[in-house]
This record gives sequence, structure tokens and C-alpha cells, in this order.
Amino acid sequence: MGITPDLIVYPQQALDFKNDPSRREDAPLLAIEIQSASKSTYDMGGKLEPYFEFGVKSCWIVIPTLQAILVYDSPTHYEFYHEDEILKDKTLNIKIDLNKVFE
Repeated sequence: MGITPDLIVYPQQALDFKNDPSRREDAPLLAIEIQSASKSTYDMGGKLEPYFEFGVKSCWIVIPTLQAILVYDSPTHYEFYHEDEILKDKTLNIKIDLNKVFE
């Protein structure tokens, strides 16, 4: 893929301790980028197209300073969640209370 997200999520499966799980060649379900002070949201969004082209189903950009998460279902479409909202990733059927994320 060429670029590496900060976090990835794969479907649950039994661990294979004989083979290195960090060497997977299949796409994760979710790629998560965490914005740092040196990166703009625009810079972060530029990473998403290669993720989706690789087969990632959903991408999140976490913006700690705003206590917000952008949930992308394509490189150009996202939903914005912040503060005390419940994040709803409709692609992956995930719901997360942002109060718990940013405690």
C-alpha cells in the first residue's frame, strides 16, 4: 500500500503465532489516522484514496484537539462526530461513545 495508518482493524480470527500477523497482504476493514499538530486535516484526507483503492472499507481521521472523528465511507464522503456524540460507522456497523474515546 505504501503508506501506513496509525491503527488498523481486521475481522476477528484465531491468532496464528507461527506467522507474523504484521505481514498481512489483505486489506483491513478500518484504517485510522490520528492528526498530529504538524498535519492539517487536508493532509490527512490526502491519505485516504490509497486506503480505499487497496480495499479498506472505512477510514477514520481522529482530531484530538477538537475531540472529533471524521468517518469516511469513500475518499470524498464523511460524517463528522464530536464531543458527546455517538459515532456511527454505518459501513462497519460500529457505534462508539466519543466521551469514552476522549476521556
